Amino acid sequence: MLTAQALVNNLIYQHTKGNHSITLLDIGIGRGIQIIRLLKLLNQISDLEQVNIIGIELFEPALTHTTNQLQQLSEVLR
Repeated sequence: MLTAQALVNNLIYQHTKGNHSITLLDIGIGRGIQIIRLLKLLNQISDLEQVNIIGIELFEPALTHTTNQLQQLSEVLR
């Protein structure tokens, strides 16, 4: 994982603690690699019940791939 991604994900993780619901806006979500890593990290927060994701991507095949990945991940995470 890139150091910058890990840094950002950890900051979001720290600021998410204590919330029951959050919304993430990812402009240029691409193939969803970072958002998937972030969701796995956020899954460790027991109080967090809902995460809404708004992903913007111009390259339709990447957005389709990410949508499929997120649907599969939602079945695995609590």
